[in-house]
Amino acid sequence: MPIHPNDLVSLIDRLPDSAVYVFDRDYRYTLASGEEIHRKGLSGKAITGQTLWEVFSEADACLLEPYYRAAIAGQSVQFEHPLGETWYHHSFFPLTSPEDGQIVGGMKLARNITKHKRADQARQQQLEIIFEQAYELMAILSPAGRLQNANLSLRELLGLQLDACRQQNLWQLPGWKDDPAVAQRLRSAVMMAADGQEVRYEETIKAASGRNLILDLSLKPALSLENEVLALIVEGRDITSLKRAQQLAEKTSQMLTHHNQQLENFAHITSHNLRSPATNIQMLLNLFEQADNPEDRAYALSKLQQSSRRLLETLDVLADNLSIRMDTGIEKSELLFAEVLEHTRDLLTAQILLADADIIADFSLAPLIDYPPSYLESIFLNLLSNALKYRAPGRRPLIRLHSWYERGHVHLRVSDNGLGINLNRHSDKIFGLYKTFHRNPDARGVGLFLTKSQIEALGGQISVKSEPDSGTTFHLVF
Repeated sequence: MPIHPNDLVSLIDRLPDSAVYVFDRDYRYTLASGEEIHRKGLSGKAITGQTLWEVFSEADACLLEPYYRAAIAGQSVQFEHPLGETWYHHSFFPLTSPEDGQIVGGMKLARNITKHKRADQARQQQLEIIFEQAYELMAILSPAGRLQNANLSLRELLGLQLDACRQQNLWQLPGWKDDPAVAQRLRSAVMMAADGQEVRYEETIKAASGRNLILDLSLKPALSLENEVLALIVEGRDITSLKRAQQLAEKTSQMLTHHNQQLENFAHITSHNLRSPATNIQMLLNLFEQADNPEDRAYALSKLQQSSRRLLETLDVLADNLSIRMDTGIEKSELLFAEVLEHTRDLLTAQILLADADIIADFSLAPLIDYPPSYLESIFLNLLSNALKYRAPGRRPLIRLHSWYERGHVHLRVSDNGLGINLNRHSDKIFGLYKTFHRNPDARGVGLFLTKSQIEALGGQISVKSEPDSGTTFHLVF
């Protein structure tokens, strides 16, 4: 049902900040009314009969004329634009004759939206302030990854001048460009975000200060109502302190777990190795108390002294073992295997000459190791002295040492052509305390026990291969 112009005027007059203009094909107003017209100090009657060019300034008329023309051409159009300091929302519609349906003119509905615009501008300004002064790192990218804006936190962190780097790809800017892998990860994240996905990952970058920082980065697509990606929102948070705290907590937890394991092992070893001498002392005390003559008492007393010395010796060894296993933070130094071997040869000069031993070393593949000097010297001394101690009668001792790198670790192999060990019988005892496998008066069964403790305390491993009368080979992984 068509709306009569008078009804339209009555309707518009009730709308605040609005005005309606009805015009013919010559842009001459046939009807004008509304609060906005009165606010300008005009009246509908004064405007009626005048053209667009007579009512508005030349600049405003030039701005409006294309939309008048569009309405006369049968189009409905709308736009927002300021006229002076006042913002208007303009809507243009064609008007047709009820008799023949021909376009006879048009209608413009103008609504004063200055208050809304100012409110929008205030909100926009607040958002810009929040963006600029946010503690987190923030950037706006085009869907292709080109920088549109970056807040103060990000600019200061990377030393950016926004005008100089605007429209550059973010992965080509400081912080990312120096490391191809870092740049590629960001580029991949941008591609995923441009495809509509939310991406979050951690990255280590170098700040303008030279410090390496760990960032928690996220990229989110900003979508239109039609789900078209308009821009990419990048957010970043410096989590370096948090990650270091986590690493410290993990290290502390691992250390506590390690210490607890060592204490459990110590308790097991202690109960196992002290029970025998303690029981022996108890039995000797009973024997001493029950002895009827001085000779038996003297014998029991001498055995008590031997057992006491052995018990003290065991306590010393166990204390050394616990100290080794607990002191994982012992200071390390860069050591040359050749120098440590030469020092060990000096300590064993008499034994080497007596046995006429031949020692051959090849450290060319891994000449250096970062290790506690006292530990490495002790390991060399124990392994070489064992090779000399358990040499095969009638065979010139040959000791070979070889080092190499493998999978990030230094390996050392020490082999001899001595008596060898029956591992089918003794494999579970080879590194035990006071475990000996040959009748050698100098054997104490302590060296390999401490060697294993020293190597494992620093995360290494030691293994052995041997056959009777075919020598022994120790394989150490540091």
